[in-house]
Amino acid sequence: MSTEFRKVINGRLTSLLKPIGFNKKGNGYTHQQNDITYYIETQGSRHSTSDNLVVTVNIGLTSSQIFSLWDISLPEAKQRHWEKRIGTFTSPRNDKWWEIKTEAEALNAAGEITAILELKVLPEILAIRSTQDLEDLWKQGKSPGITDKLRLEFLQLLQAQK
Repeated sequence: MSTEFRKVINGRLTSLLKPIGFNKKGNGYTHQQNDITYYIETQGSRHSTSDNLVVTVNIGLTSSQIFSLWDISLPEAKQRHWEKRIGTFTSPRNDKWWEIKTEAEALNAAGEITAILELKVLPEILAIRSTQDLEDLWKQGKSPGITDKLRLEFLQLLQAQK
């Protein structure tokens, strides 16, 4: 059952994301624009069972420019230079998990998730079109999903390239 619920959610996500250039891979979707790769990934909870799916959505992006400058052993697909959970786009802003026990709940969750993605998430992440846009965000003191120390490290790496 839990697998079927995930298929319902992924079906709705594919319908929303594929027409705008996202490709599905596993439980996630990626899209590349310029030197930025966008990630939208469903994450199941450890509380999920075969009959009960507990799921949230992680959103992130990676700069290939920063990836090439940053000396870390993680592959590019595992690095995020900007990251949020879908709950930060809801009111109140808190960690949002959907608990799904029926097909009706799966359809409802899929509708909520795609609405949040379409109305709030996509406009925000797709506005970041390049590493320069990330740099501008970091210069304003903003660092979604990364520490302030890491934000400053990334800025220093970028400044050293100029």
